[in-house]
This record gives sequence, C-alpha cells and structure tokens, in this order.
Amino acid sequence: LQTTEYAPANTYTDEIDDTMLGTYEYRVRGYDAFGEKSNWSDIHLVKVGDKTPPVSPAISLFSVTRGKENKDSVTVTIHWRKGVMEEDFVGYNIYYFHESLGHEWFKVNPELIPPTDTTYTTEVVPMSNGFVIVAAVDKEGNEVLVPGQSVICALGQRANRADVDAL
Repeated sequence: LQTTEYAPANTYTDEIDDTMLGTYEYRVRGYDAFGEKSNWSDIHLVKVGDKTPPVSPAISLFSVTRGKENKDSVTVTIHWRKGVMEEDFVGYNIYYFHESLGHEWFKVNPELIPPTDTTYTTEVVPMSNGFVIVAAVDKEGNEVLVPGQSVICALGQRANRADVDAL
C-alpha cells in the first residue's frame, strides 16, 4: 500500500488500485503535544470491492405495442444478448428516460432480472421520445448507466444521435 504524507484534520489515505481488492485492517495511535504515544486503537476493517461494471448487453429486438382501445397504453418488449458473461455477473436492470419525467433514468424492473433472462416487457409513458437502457449488474452492484456506453433505443421513432448524446 502507498500512503500519503501527514494529512491535516486527522486523516489518513491509502491509494489502492483495482487489483488490490480485499479487506484491510487499520489501527491508529496518536501523539500528544509532548510527543507521548497513545495506545493502539481497535482494529478497523475496510473492504475494498470491485468497481468495474460488467459489459452491457446488446439489444437484438425492440418492439412497441400501443393499446387498441386505450391509445395511452404503451408496452415495450426488449430482447437482448450478452456476449461476455463475467464471473461476477448476476443480472440486469432496465432503465427508462423521458424528458417529461425530469432528467433522470428510472429503473423499471422492481427486482433484478436473472442473468438467464433475455427478454423484458413493461409499460412506459405513451410518448415517442423516451429511451431505454439494459444494464448488466455484478455482485458489487456495478452497472453502466452512461448513455454513450450503453444500449439505447428510441420508443416509436429512430434515435437521433444528437438527442442521445445530449442525455
């Protein structure tokens, strides 16, 4: 581990990279104004986990169905493929973005979708300019929600690259 020099405000920092995963033990002791040492503290455990998200899947089919009697009812069915199955990959989340909902992505699935599933159907706001992302999730909860790094589809119209980049 690399340590920083004395840091004011009673702080200590270790620089740990992505290859140094695990649990670390720390104990501290202080010095008073006369240079006298305190007793060692109890052990403090710090877990350093994985911060690398799994590879996003590719959407293979995306269909929009509008209600026959209720035109405000819009259902989307998403089919995807995940080429890389990381060892710590545990499932999928699906996120939806629409300007009328603010500038946030909303998770549409109430529970994590199992890694063996490759299809999901849900109702969405009945407008044509929303977007959907299928994000792969690992054991640590890492996932990619950055539109430029994820799979995006427009609902009811083709996505304009400028609109996607503006998200």
